Amino acid sequence: MTHRLVAALPKSTQIESALPVQVVRRTAEPAAAAYLSHGLRRQLRKARNRMAADGVTAKITFLTDPEAILALAPVLAMARAGRDREQSFASVFDTEAGTQLWNGRLHTFAQTGEVEVAALYLDGSLAAYVIGLLDPPAYRVLEGRFVTEWARYSPGRLLESTVLQRFLDDRRYTTLDWMTGVAPGSLLSANDAEPQVSITLEPRRAQPGRPGTPLVRSVAGS
Repeated sequence: MTHRLVAALPKSTQIESALPVQVVRRTAEPAAAAYLSHGLRRQLRKARNRMAADGVTAKITFLTDPEAILALAPVLAMARAGRDREQSFASVFDTEAGTQLWNGRLHTFAQTGEVEVAALYLDGSLAAYVIGLLDPPAYRVLEGRFVTEWARYSPGRLLESTVLQRFLDDRRYTTLDWMTGVAPGSLLSANDAEPQVSITLEPRRAQPGRPGTPLVRSVAGS
């Protein structure tokens, strides 16, 4: 599919191999714990024990209603921007164009019913979120962040493990796609990988009175 797409694009388009995308393939095991390493299972137990000892209440919601997702968008944006800043990462929210792109993408997916937002609240405050794309037979994780204030309770891992179990419980899906080429050890779980390529469109030359087309990068499975 990707190569057919490239064939329809300008000749200047470049296609290059990229790091494989890490995924979880459904097996006969129905429980999320079976897909996790011993260390991660221990981390999750410690997080739950700490919440119990500290009297912290947890609540997880899954949103697919467009209005509910868009109402939560500002809170998600604050969580992502804050986490990016703490890690000294360049953030999509550093520019107005990036902010509009992030909001526009979420709005488009929400309106088409293709997105689900999982949110973990600790003592009533957002502690982590995962934005998932509903693309049967694949459940694709577009992005996720946790709020550093709650790091003691491993909120990101707790929510990801719940998303993994939700994926396993829904027979429409056979693959949980993390949409990233990072090492499997950095992810909650991965038992397979899919090829990935990057598509680069060369910027057009600016015409009098018109700005040039900026460089666009797109990543897709082959």
